Amino acid sequence: MYAVLQIGHAVYGVGETPDDAVRDAAEWLEQPWEVVPLREAVYGDLVIVPCSERFAARYEECGGDFRFEIVDGEAYLPDELEDEEP
Repeated sequence: MYAVLQIGHAVYGVGETPDDAVRDAAEWLEQPWEVVPLREAVYGDLVIVPCSERFAARYEECGGDFRFEIVDGEAYLPDELEDEEP
């Protein structure tokens, strides 16, 4: 799964592929908009990143206004990261 999100803000789209996520995000974002590579992104930039299944499910259930973390280039819900700690 992939997500289009704005660093420090919200999630705008999720999909099976990056293109699917972009199509989903187009519903919420006004054209034109630019996606920045994650390694170059700063606060407020739009990026496409892989995301966990739970992240995608939260987006589908609640829309894009929820907390998330990006770890090693992938988006997760904060509680997913807590579950991994010993």
